[in-house]
Amino acid sequence: MLGQLPIDVLYEIFKFLHVQDIIQIQCVNKRFSQITQERIVWVDAYQRTSLPRPSGPHSWQDTKTLKRRLVRSAKVEKNWPHRGPSSLVTSLSEDNEGSQTSSGTTTPLEPRVYSPTSTRKFTFPFPRPLTLTTIAGRWIVVSTRSGIWCVDLELSEVPHDASEDHVILPVELHTCGTTRLEFSFCVSTTNREGHTVAYVVAEEREDTNLEAPRSISIFKLNLPFGTGDGHRMSAECKGTIPIGEGTLFNAVLAHDLLLIHVVALGTTHRFWVVHSPTDTLYQLISPERVEEAEPSWVSLHVCSTHLMMNQRRHHEATQTWECHIEAYPLPALPPPVQSNAQDGIPEVHLRLSHKGVCPVSMLFSGPALWERGAQKVDKAPGLVYDARVVLVAYRMLSGNPPVPCLAAADLVLKPPESPTALGTVICTLHDIFVPLTTDTRRGLVPHFYTTSRGNESRGIIECSSSISRGEKKDVFGFTLSLEQEEDAEGAMKMSFWTEKLQLPDEPRPCFMLGYDGNVGRMFRRHPNHGKDVVEIIDFA
Repeated sequence: MLGQLPIDVLYEIFKFLHVQDIIQIQCVNKRFSQITQERIVWVDAYQRTSLPRPSGPHSWQDTKTLKRRLVRSAKVEKNWPHRGPSSLVTSLSEDNEGSQTSSGTTTPLEPRVYSPTSTRKFTFPFPRPLTLTTIAGRWIVVSTRSGIWCVDLELSEVPHDASEDHVILPVELHTCGTTRLEFSFCVSTTNREGHTVAYVVAEEREDTNLEAPRSISIFKLNLPFGTGDGHRMSAECKGTIPIGEGTLFNAVLAHDLLLIHVVALGTTHRFWVVHSPTDTLYQLISPERVEEAEPSWVSLHVCSTHLMMNQRRHHEATQTWECHIEAYPLPALPPPVQSNAQDGIPEVHLRLSHKGVCPVSMLFSGPALWERGAQKVDKAPGLVYDARVVLVAYRMLSGNPPVPCLAAADLVLKPPESPTALGTVICTLHDIFVPLTTDTRRGLVPHFYTTSRGNESRGIIECSSSISRGEKKDVFGFTLSLEQEEDAEGAMKMSFWTEKLQLPDEPRPCFMLGYDGNVGRMFRRHPNHGKDVVEIIDFA
């Protein structure tokens, strides 16, 4: 009876099916199988499903691509910590400085084992590289002293039974020539069309003159979004920045902006930005700063409305560390022809709009987990703000000995009281992960991945017990859900689920390379006798 219904009626019925239901119903008969091959079925499923998934649907994504992504997302959902068995309950308390902290308790429930579905290993035909970076669970970018290389895992087959001596020849993207790479960052994001945008920001100097001034080269990677013939990986230099005695400190890519951070003489911070759609380079001129006697950590975060700058500073009066948070509205980038700079790089001046101090020593890292622009609601002062951002923070909990902790920092940018005043930044810390032991040598290294649902992040936390060689590391998988309450206070509701992952034991120390939460794939790096072995671990 169901199979005799008109095709339009069946399409309407299919809209209410879960991804797994669509997979099963295509096996019922030939007609249902033909219907499930139609792109409209998977477009509707992509738009309606609650599964975390990559950006889409987009016009360039065919039926096979949409189906493959949804099926994999459904598999990851079943084999990843999510809504139990562990949860963290947080309660907020406000201190007398205007900032807030939260304390958490873990509900002890019977743990569930999460094991990968497959693992594979391979190596490269050259000595140990400077840096390895994974992009979208598909590409691995390799930087050496002499150039930049890339591996496309959809085009380079790695057998499941391959030994760690299995060699993959990467594609050469750039050769240095008379210079050599000192250090590099590879950063990536997804643009509005769902395509992966990636850059390599590399510090270079003359190979034969170790005292020669350094420079930064900016390479944009052209990565294929398909697997057909004619899609070739390549890299194109989009600009060079002379930095003299400076050192490349960090690079961040988000919201069509590539932000480059250089530190000179330990305490002088300089910034450049690349507008990704046009590949135009600008130098950012920030307000005058008081130079510090000792360098302190500065982290940068590009949000949809503001540039966030966070810096640890030592408070002499109390002999404690505190976190200073500054926010700058994203500047309007002028055409390059308006440049008056001597080096030909247009200058853009930043304007400080919000400022705050959190009396807690912490370090921010990673991309924004959640963000929202200006919101103004009558008769609800808690919901009135210029912007709101949630970042990852690493801090030490008080105790003897102190305990490392990962927290979610809810930063609310409150509007100024007058046109000439600065707005304030209110910071609320939600402690979300504390190690199971109080060993002070333990370190926490998070790898967050924010899914396209916008309010949920998957990730892994690498927890090491020692910094010595041969240390054993525990790896935890987690899901973090964020949602703003629609009451008068606008409190941030957070839910956190985590469990230890059952990864293959390794006789040698290894390091986490990255994790892509949409496809459930992580990478580990194994240094081995002058070369590196890369391990691909799939949870779907």
